[in-house]
Amino acid sequence: MAEKNSRFSEEYLSEAESRLEEMEDPKYEFPTPFSKTDWILAIVTIVISGALLVGGYWM
Repeated sequence: MAEKNSRFSEEYLSEAESRLEEMEDPKYEFPTPFSKTDWILAIVTIVISGALLVGGYWM
């Protein structure tokens, strides 16, 4: 079991290292941060989904 976890740990660390190298490249373009509209849409989506879940419970 420890051998299986070790393999996944090695893969994880290898992938993390390659992604960090990519992000440290001066040409890397970071994604744009959430705007106010994005936050509002995310919150509205969560509220509607929650309301549908609660409403579906009573059906």
